[in-house]
Amino acid sequence: MIILEVVLIILAGILITIPVRFSALFFLAWFGLIPFIYAISGDKPSQGFKKGVFLGIIIVLMTSYWLYYPLRYYSGLSLMFCLIILLSFYLLLAVFYGLWVWFYLYIKRNRSINPLWLALTWTAFEYIRFRVFRPFPFAFIAYTQASFKQLLQFADLGGVFLISFIVILINAFFYKFFIERKKGNALFIIIIFIIIFSYGGIKLSNYKNQDYNYINLGIVQTNLDPVEKWKTANIESNINYLVEESRKINDINLIIWPESSLTFDFIRNEYYRERFVGSLKGISFPLLTGSLSIIDDDFKKYNSVFLLAADGKIMGRYNKIKLLPFGEYIPFKKLVEKITGYTNYPIYPGGDINIMNLPSFSWRTVICSEILYPDFVMKGVEEADLIINQSNEAWFQGSNLSRQMWTTAVFRAVENRRAVVRSGNKSFGGVISPAGINIKKIYSGDMSTVKAAVPLNRETTFYQLYGDFIGYISTLILLILFLLKIFLKYLKYKQ
Repeated sequence: MIILEVVLIILAGILITIPVRFSALFFLAWFGLIPFIYAISGDKPSQGFKKGVFLGIIIVLMTSYWLYYPLRYYSGLSLMFCLIILLSFYLLLAVFYGLWVWFYLYIKRNRSINPLWLALTWTAFEYIRFRVFRPFPFAFIAYTQASFKQLLQFADLGGVFLISFIVILINAFFYKFFIERKKGNALFIIIIFIIIFSYGGIKLSNYKNQDYNYINLGIVQTNLDPVEKWKTANIESNINYLVEESRKINDINLIIWPESSLTFDFIRNEYYRERFVGSLKGISFPLLTGSLSIIDDDFKKYNSVFLLAADGKIMGRYNKIKLLPFGEYIPFKKLVEKITGYTNYPIYPGGDINIMNLPSFSWRTVICSEILYPDFVMKGVEEADLIINQSNEAWFQGSNLSRQMWTTAVFRAVENRRAVVRSGNKSFGGVISPAGINIKKIYSGDMSTVKAAVPLNRETTFYQLYGDFIGYISTLILLILFLLKIFLKYLKYKQ
């Protein structure tokens, strides 16, 4: 790659990822791919593959550098081993971007950019990456658009991948307009934005004027150091802090604490359980809290959420199903232990989705990173009035992960047309409306406890019915075009 191409690819990676940190700059993603498209114009597929991998490395590093912190500081692995794992992981993810460029250049018929094929191949490879690399549901270009509320409304039709398709389509038409000087493409740009503002405007107006039923929830945010929090000497002080914060709120239906807010095994440790339940005297509302706990007499621990009555009686429990690699378990555990000599005691995945209920409402519980999986979050949500997401993001050193977690929650709200309520440690918490509007948004370090009126909504969206259909269709079309191109080449060769 010549210097100009390197600069263009770096510029594209920066423009695409800036809105991940600064969501108000969402419009940069509409133009972000233009420098890269210019860099690959006229390339052969093999040349484009290398440039695509380079772009992928930039995007993955800028959106996911925070993976270094839990792996380095809390896994027990050496610095060298951490770097080898991370670099290998990032390179593997970047290959998907290279494959996207290879397939696009292989399929297209001439030097001119084809907006439809560009958007279709990008969407197909985002979807393939999501299915193949399930532990890494980040860096989708759709997440740059969380603040573009009109476009965001399309998530109730096709989720993340439909919005990714639209963003790449906009990039391609702007490229044809500005770089290829094909002024007729201005009409396509205008039509796209008319559709966006029409559908989005109607949806926003409908949800703004909708007559919701409301419940009052208390949300407790904590700002605890990830190491100090888990010291036995701090168990009681953590409990006292959370209970005192909860006493500040009155007239609510439920109070929500962050993920693993109880730093003892709620089932096994009778001593601290009794002290905790005793501290709840004077609190008259149910509590949703978290603890790493066993089930019955089994010694396996689960990342659990407990719904407790005011007297401490367990009314419901949900065990996290989708665990976080390198955080809650180590992939290839035996191999890693053999290489490092470090014994890891993993958290075990739960088995069943549990819709929790109180007399006036019900909710779908998703713990921490589970909010990242749209197809998982919508399971069982038809029985729920809202979604509650408890999190602990202290392991990631105040990186942009917390903003990305909030962004994904915004998308889950629109996809399911349910309010999403978040409570976390060193994270963004608050309430997101069914239209993806921030009703309350607070960071743990700014304010610890709030009371919020949360709208209840129970409707079935097109996305709930048909899921990531745009991903399926894009992948199928890509496969058909690829096979057709091979067949035509074969016929030409035979002649």
